[in-house]
Amino acid sequence: MVGRESHAEEDMSESETITVREWDADAFQRRVLELEAEGYATRLDSYQILAEMNPETGEVIHLRSIEMRKLVTGTDRKDRDLRGST
Repeated sequence: MVGRESHAEEDMSESETITVREWDADAFQRRVLELEAEGYATRLDSYQILAEMNPETGEVIHLRSIEMRKLVTGTDRKDRDLRGST
């Protein structure tokens, strides 16, 4: 699961923030590594592991989440707009 949002910075650059959420630890690590390879930086202060229990089975499962941010320059925005992405 990935959520996206954009933020304007003081220097008028824009940053794209993605929240990665996964139940499986291996899938979480793979996704974070993929995004780091694309230029995203992890916000370590946002890392969370939330434990939840399945009420029917009593099994405890853990949701891992972290925010990742990528600075988007004017050139990056123009390229993204030309490709039709938002």
